[in-house]
Amino acid sequence: MDPLARLARPDKDTLIGNLCRGVSEGAGIGTLLWAEEMVSREALGIYLLAGGRLVYLDPLEQTWRPDRIEAHYRTGDLELAELKFVCGDALVDELTFRNAGTSPLRATVVALSELEGRKASAARCDLAGAPGAFAVLADLQTGRGFSVALGSTRAPDALRWAPFRKTLVRLLAERQGPALQAQFKQDLVTCGMAFDLDLAPGETASWALAVAAGPAPYEALHALEAPLASPAACREAATAAWHQFFESQVPRFACSDQALADLYHYVWHVQRVNRMELANRRLPWPFGAPAKFKYPHLWFWDACLQAITLRWLKDPAYCQGNLRSVAAQQYPDGMLPHETALLPGTMRRNWPDGDGQSSSVTQPPVLGLALWEVYAATGDRALLADIYPALARYDRWFEARRDEDGDHLFAFVHRWETGWDNSPRWDRGFDVEPVEVNALIVIQREVLADVAELLGRPEEARGHRARAQETAEAMRRLMWDGAAAIYCDLLADHAKSPVHTPAAFCTLLAGLPTPEQAAALVGHLTNPARFWTRYPVPVVPQDDPEFDPNDYWRGPTWIHINWLIIQGLLRYGYRDVAAEMVRRTFQLMGGQGRPTCNECYNPLTGEEARTPDLSWSGLVNDLVITCVGGIRPRADGQLQCDPLDLGLDSFHLQGVPYRGHLIDLEFERAGGYRVAVDGREAGRRPDLGPLGPFRID
Repeated sequence: MDPLARLARPDKDTLIGNLCRGVSEGAGIGTLLWAEEMVSREALGIYLLAGGRLVYLDPLEQTWRPDRIEAHYRTGDLELAELKFVCGDALVDELTFRNAGTSPLRATVVALSELEGRKASAARCDLAGAPGAFAVLADLQTGRGFSVALGSTRAPDALRWAPFRKTLVRLLAERQGPALQAQFKQDLVTCGMAFDLDLAPGETASWALAVAAGPAPYEALHALEAPLASPAACREAATAAWHQFFESQVPRFACSDQALADLYHYVWHVQRVNRMELANRRLPWPFGAPAKFKYPHLWFWDACLQAITLRWLKDPAYCQGNLRSVAAQQYPDGMLPHETALLPGTMRRNWPDGDGQSSSVTQPPVLGLALWEVYAATGDRALLADIYPALARYDRWFEARRDEDGDHLFAFVHRWETGWDNSPRWDRGFDVEPVEVNALIVIQREVLADVAELLGRPEEARGHRARAQETAEAMRRLMWDGAAAIYCDLLADHAKSPVHTPAAFCTLLAGLPTPEQAAALVGHLTNPARFWTRYPVPVVPQDDPEFDPNDYWRGPTWIHINWLIIQGLLRYGYRDVAAEMVRRTFQLMGGQGRPTCNECYNPLTGEEARTPDLSWSGLVNDLVITCVGGIRPRADGQLQCDPLDLGLDSFHLQGVPYRGHLIDLEFERAGGYRVAVDGREAGRRPDLGPLGPFRID
């Protein structure tokens, strides 16, 4: 099935380029953002001009796909069909008006743009790459300043600029006033292009509009050239690029659960639209923003956890770019900042003690975990060698700056540093040593030891392993609450926090609990009165008075936390519990009528919460490949396949990249489970169960 047609739906309205992002709000393009700037709340609104006022076109239907939005409107006998898409960093709107009546029709169409800036200058411009096209340019002053270009394949019959919409409409209706006014000092500048229609019955009129922004006039104008020279060719190229992504980058997946297959494809779409490429000195590699509309920066733990999903794309550049980008932001003292902006100076106001482009606090230390997960699947030792020095300095920074009492346990100093921003864990202040942070430090140090051994540095490996053991022993001694049978955060004077959260279950991933402690933890996890909700795992248990299923880090379910817990369950052999968590996670994200990839979810109802299309929730696709398909990456390079039985009658997962090979995994309930490497069968069994390990070098 065509993946673009598979994903078609009426309830999405986003158009996302590299730095430009827009929203289809009625006829035309509404909100427009460029990099970190709000450019317009109405970039290209399409109206009719009648009786000296703007008239809305009545919407009939809209269909979104990753490559385009198709919309239809009608007012009286005038019909409008729109095709909206992204070309580079230009947002394009192809318009086709049709007289559906039996009499001649005359009308005036207005494309209206409201641009935000303290002052602006405007000018008519020619486009060398699009002869005959019409373009105007506005230079806006908003701190750093940037330019916005508006264009049309058809010259407007009237063009006016004004500080206010009411004035602009009057000027367009009366066709009076200058076509361009040199400068405006208001906060809002409005541009209107008027196009006269004179259509016989059944006659149509078509042209295209485009809008782009950039740091300089040339860049904004240049972005308009291709779409205005040949909008249809650009639209077809956009569609072809999406098809190429799904056909050449994404492992193919089909299964007996249509909702799961739809979710898988939707999540890969999310990964692609959140990719950013700046190619500048600070951020030279491609990387994934958490969500371009709300979080258009590089975030430390988001990028690291997203890399675990991206390791399954056939081109490693995106995955590697996330990890390299995170490591490259390191401060001289070894700290890795939690956020890095796209442009210099952006962060200076919020973080005056930072470097102006990034924050001066860190986030949960997941770089080591992500690096090892990526290495296990790719075998890329060059990446290990490149990241190892930064990871080692980061670990030393924790030792020097986040362990004031010298107990080998580490604390954070800022709400955003914790990653669990408004969790009740911090209601008493930040004098807290969080359990999952220290579990991640143990993992980080074990990874450092393993990498050092691979790189031929045995002395360094012994040091890292000794420090991992120190933190592990301190956690077992100080953080385990025997009475409550759970791992706890530590408060001042090593008092155990009464706030229990799924952070305790992250100790399973680090291999810290004894078998008896693990059983107790799983008992808490599967308790329906606490964490085992309809859609587990809430970040605050239901029996906590602070539990709120809709409040950020005070109750919702987060997919990346689920992923961490599932890995720990598998490490300790709790396959049935892990399988049920995977099933419920799939159901949460894809089994309620349409696929989603939200920041978090209501654990009781499954309702999506906060930001849609968040990158790290794409870890659900890692679960598809590792738990449905069964690939379990190994550091020794062998192929181990061990799928979970999730109740599927069949699945076909083809072309999964693993250590320079392509793996196919197939299952039919009546025919068994089969694994092939580079097209040649490696193993088969009559039921769903483990195969391997296989040497594939």
